[in-house]
Amino acid sequence: MRWYVILLAIFAAVMIACSSNGGGDDEANIRETLEGFAQALNDSDFTKAYSYFSEECQDNVSLSEFSAGLAFAALFFGEGELEVSNIRIIELTGDRAIVDAEITITGVGDDFSVEEDQDPIELVKEDGRWRTTDCEEGSTESGFVVPDGDDATPVTGPGTSRAEALPLGDSILTPSGLEVRVLAVDKDAWPVVEAENSFNDPPKPGKRMVLITVEVANRSTQDETVSVSVAEFSLTGSNNTVYDPYDEDSACGIIPDELRGELFPDGAASGNVCFQVPEDETGLILIVDTFFSFDQSDRRYLALE
Repeated sequence: MRWYVILLAIFAAVMIACSSNGGGDDEANIRETLEGFAQALNDSDFTKAYSYFSEECQDNVSLSEFSAGLAFAALFFGEGELEVSNIRIIELTGDRAIVDAEITITGVGDDFSVEEDQDPIELVKEDGRWRTTDCEEGSTESGFVVPDGDDATPVTGPGTSRAEALPLGDSILTPSGLEVRVLAVDKDAWPVVEAENSFNDPPKPGKRMVLITVEVANRSTQDETVSVSVAEFSLTGSNNTVYDPYDEDSACGIIPDELRGELFPDGAASGNVCFQVPEDETGLILIVDTFFSFDQSDRRYLALE
């Protein structure tokens, strides 16, 4: 099981979110929701974890930004287990609540708790579901501050833009020192995804699944590990839409050999990334995002056809 500790620093407030059912005992539903969110992180079900955000929070922080935060945290914290205890409802009045809880992480050396640093969490009930409102767009507390542009000369050349996407089979080096190469592309991968897990849903009407096998190598000179996962990738094509592997509209479900690894310099890992795209989508291009960079000039582009 994998989760990323940075959520405790940048989203401590989202430990409470929408309830799994809309009525009944509010106090019990709040507690069940807190535990459900933690379990989603421990199960690496990031789409489900994101669904626990209130509508306001989802407007302020996109799923892609949320996934980028997870990837960034993996660079520093690795694996562990999130536990919640001492859940205490400070105030519960109508459709508003204030909650406190102790959050502990085990499996990363010394146990880690953010209880002393965490402010009480304010919730509101929306459409019968408890949701957090404690996230602010562009704030330093959210951890997702997009930097202003600078005067640096734009990088150009093969792979640095959609117009100059690198040909299929060639490898490219990202600014963070990752060398990425596409090994194979399955443009109609539902049979493979279905065989991996019988509970996977078929493609939505008018869509197909694209399974991409990539190889990633750490070419950095820093004697530190780098975690790699599907979070570093997205997809685009002729419709000029970016597809995210964690978005509920473009995710494939549980896929075979999902890309995941932790690499020292010159270490390499291969695995799959998958996207649902419209059936008429052509000119597919795999986008490689540098770890936790919000500068789009750091993106690299690999043609898939």
